[in-house]
Amino acid sequence: MSTSFSSEAWVRLLNASLEAAAHGVVITDCDGAIIWINAAFTEMTGYESTDVIGRNPRILNSGAQDAAFYQSMWSTLLAGETWRGEVINRRKDGSLYSERQSIRPVYLDDGKITHFIAIKEDVTAQKTVAAKVKEMDRLIVIGTLADSIAHEVNNPLAYIRSSLDLLKRQLTDHEGRVAVAHLSPTEVREAIDEALEGTQRIEMVISGLQTLAANSDDPKIGPIDVEATIELAIKLSINRIRRCARLVRDYAPDPVAVSGNEAQLLQALSNILLNATEAIEVSGGDDNQIRVATRYGEGKVFVEISDTGIGMPFEVLPHIFEPFYSTRPKSDGVGLGLPICQNIVRKLGGSVEVESEYGAGAMVRIVLAMHV
Repeated sequence: MSTSFSSEAWVRLLNASLEAAAHGVVITDCDGAIIWINAAFTEMTGYESTDVIGRNPRILNSGAQDAAFYQSMWSTLLAGETWRGEVINRRKDGSLYSERQSIRPVYLDDGKITHFIAIKEDVTAQKTVAAKVKEMDRLIVIGTLADSIAHEVNNPLAYIRSSLDLLKRQLTDHEGRVAVAHLSPTEVREAIDEALEGTQRIEMVISGLQTLAANSDDPKIGPIDVEATIELAIKLSINRIRRCARLVRDYAPDPVAVSGNEAQLLQALSNILLNATEAIEVSGGDDNQIRVATRYGEGKVFVEISDTGIGMPFEVLPHIFEPFYSTRPKSDGVGLGLPICQNIVRKLGGSVEVESEYGAGAMVRIVLAMHV
């Protein structure tokens, strides 16, 4: 059985449907003047119909997007295509919010655009949660590496102290006065070299820790030396790696660079190395290995980190990038490592691939575009 509606009834039905929508809806004419909004738009922005009818949606403009952004958006719309994206807008009270929106042109049979319909979703809360999750992951990585970092700093400090103590004892007599050294010039140089090497190791560890702890919410994008960043991640994790496995490096012949943010890439690499050590610690055994390899081709850089750990069952693989999914006991982690890695690498324009077989280890491959 069908129900017949008059044109007026259809208009009322569609109006009621749009008014009840959970997301904000804005309809403008072909010149961009607002002719209709729904209640969700008012709730999201604070603007009533009387505030915006006849005005341009640019009243929401926060200045966070530049002119080129809007030129690109309008080029898409005037070509008759739907534009989708995220913007930071300003509410009536002056506060900022993140908005995910879809704008679609409406046109007649002859192709002339008559109106634009925008669907707007406030994603501020989602963005806030995502930022907190990312920050929590960085703190988890730093906390997990704390013991390894302390070991890597204490070891060189010990032989810096030993070398300086040796020099002091050889250069002073029993009354504390400067005396003739009993060391040969070569031995003096060796003691100084050991102390300098220790300071360099400490500097490298601190540099890696500072990079990992850096605020990457407003990341600096530029060329990243892939192998140097891998070495920073290894330096931060080396004590934990040594406890359970041999480390094997297999780098491409020539250093390569990718475009991105060093702190973000370091966080992803550190996560993967930690996962490898945890997989080996679970499986046990005496002859375990973590292999870090790089290769490149067809404009891409491949970073592969493999381990001889316990591996993952086939049924687990489809879920490994789901946030909070973990097969470990609750006390061992919250299941954020690989999802965070995937998110970071995607923002760098790359991808993460995982190969694993239960009982036969795992391999995580990061694929990034080569810097040109």
